Amino acid sequence: MAAVNHFSTNTYDVVFKGKWYSNILELDLRACFPGRGHMQNVGARATTALLATLDLNQSWAEHLLKPVAEVLDSQ
Repeated sequence: MAAVNHFSTNTYDVVFKGKWYSNILELDLRACFPGRGHMQNVGARATTALLATLDLNQSWAEHLLKPVAEVLDSQ
């Protein structure tokens, strides 16, 4: 599927995995609120805050944690 189709169907994360979300957030905030203070590393700070709230006991995390558990079990 072409990138344009992913964008129009709201599935752009298939192509864009999110590595740059914090940078894009910071650029957007700086553009929306020019001259405002405390924008230094706001994207990275937002990412840190969101990561701190993740509940890794939810089913969505299983595909991330299972390979780690397998490696640890094989040690």
